[in-house]
Amino acid sequence: MTDWYIEQVFAARTWKLRKEVFSSKGNLSEVMLDGDFEASHFAAYSENEVVGVLSLKRS
Repeated sequence: MTDWYIEQVFAARTWKLRKEVFSSKGNLSEVMLDGDFEASHFAAYSENEVVGVLSLKRS
């Protein structure tokens, strides 16, 4: 069984996975969201690897 957990993280911790999923050949700036630094972010980890992210921002 794999150990996994979820924790709140800074916006920058979400960018690598966003880039892999949404813009693997593009620029990092393509996955940075307006309001990223004011939003709340959570990362799901499998062992020590981020395998999912949730970003919540007020519109």
